[in-house]
Amino acid sequence: MCTVTVIAQPGLLRLVSNRDERRSRPVALPPASKSIGGIQFLAPTDPVSGGTWVACNNAGLAIALLNITPATPDARVPPRSRGDIVPSLVRYNSLDQVAGAASHIDPRLYAPFRLVVVQAGATDVLELAPAVGKSERSTLAVPRLFTSSGLGDAQVEGPRRELFDRVLAGGVTRDRRTRQDQFHAHRWPDRPELSVWMSRDDAWTVSRTVIEIRDQVIVMHYAAEPDWIDRPTRLTRASAR
Repeated sequence: MCTVTVIAQPGLLRLVSNRDERRSRPVALPPASKSIGGIQFLAPTDPVSGGTWVACNNAGLAIALLNITPATPDARVPPRSRGDIVPSLVRYNSLDQVAGAASHIDPRLYAPFRLVVVQAGATDVLELAPAVGKSERSTLAVPRLFTSSGLGDAQVEGPRRELFDRVLAGGVTRDRRTRQDQFHAHRWPDRPELSVWMSRDDAWTVSRTVIEIRDQVIVMHYAAEPDWIDRPTRLTRASAR
């Protein structure tokens, strides 16, 4: 359960991810600098899986994972956690490499998921859903939205996209960073369960991760329950060294 948006403008690629989780799930660890295969990256850590749902490496490549929840979910318990997927792919330094590696993922090992992959300098966003054989690229000339919900993805897609088009897309080009943040902080008083900043009896939005990739530096902002204090972590772009 997540909502991810991406905007691109000169000198800045910005991905924002709201993480929605069950109220009983332990609090995640804030982002830290890590290394895998000689590649440095930033990522928060889920204490249950030891993995993560969002990361960005020093090549300026960011990956976010969203659950896929169909109207009738599969009751089986998969053998592996989806938290392993992003760490296995963040070692790569291009959209094509991630797409190639993801094509070898056995979707039977995981509950359904999709990936949103972006990279500084690329003109497209890559969306991957191995369980349904999906691999699509969409232009970053306009803001992009990806969203899911434990209630069923179809229930939230319509209202959240309508809000997104009104707040962030719809031809509006000014103040996109501010509008992106407004979108991710939005809650309908009469429909909190469908909101981007959602809340219901068993689940709520537990954190927000903001990845800002600039020419010289990457900054990952992270705010979460219970205090929602922003905790920025920085990483130097490899190309800037």
